[in-house]
Amino acid sequence: MKAMLTFLVAIVALLATLAGLFMVNFPSGGVFGLNHQFLSELGLGDYFVPGLLLTTIGVVSIVAFFSLTHSYHNQFRWSISAGSLFLFYVLLSLLMSQSNYGFQLILLGAGIMIVFMSLQLRGKWIT
Repeated sequence: MKAMLTFLVAIVALLATLAGLFMVNFPSGGVFGLNHQFLSELGLGDYFVPGLLLTTIGVVSIVAFFSLTHSYHNQFRWSISAGSLFLFYVLLSLLMSQSNYGFQLILLGAGIMIVFMSLQLRGKWIT
């Protein structure tokens, strides 16, 4: 179970960091083909702030990944934090977007799995 948790955290760390850095460096959203109508409804002019949030989630996930691979004392606390931040971001994007995409639901499932597996391995969940 720890290997699957480490794999999920690594995937989230890689994708969130890369997507966040692209959004920060190219805030117009042209790299991903994102439209600006969604952002104008939220009062944001570009994708800089969502990219910054996603980069933060990626950095926390990278720390969680390295703590899981080196078996640090707080390894599951980092993965719970990374999974919770990721869940918050995905839920926020689901609630604010007009349409739900299947990929967002897959990301939501991955975030839930990260949090639940971390709680189980930490010993704070149903046994």
